[in-house]
Amino acid sequence: MATVTCLLLLTITRTPSHLAPASTSPTSAVSPTPSNQQDTILLAAVRHRGTANTNTPDVYTVHRENATRLQILLPPSVRNTIYTVQLQNEQPITNVKPQGPMDAPYLELTFPPGTLHETYNRVILDSSVEHYELAFRVAVE
Repeated sequence: MATVTCLLLLTITRTPSHLAPASTSPTSAVSPTPSNQQDTILLAAVRHRGTANTNTPDVYTVHRENATRLQILLPPSVRNTIYTVQLQNEQPITNVKPQGPMDAPYLELTFPPGTLHETYNRVILDSSVEHYELAFRVAVE
């Protein structure tokens, strides 16, 4: 019995654990790549006071061959809002609904490899009651 337990324990500790790939929602810009490898960028939709935001955009590392999953945290008050999302020069994606828990909703979209460039990137979120512009940069490896 001890031998069986030791073998089971050894098998469990040597088996690589993988996170289950995120479910592809209807709001995805593209299906995940065949390798299922994705880079994730997490942004937060927040209101900035004043006319100009002087903060330097955050820099995220993405890999040339990976799709990029963009997750945008939203205020809980907009849980039932439907958005149109536009990444810089890409076509707008309409009818994007928040997902996640009631107190921490977020939008999730997946973009194909090569969509993001090593420059300033901007995402616009529009709904009937909210408008956000989010800025970030990427470093491509």
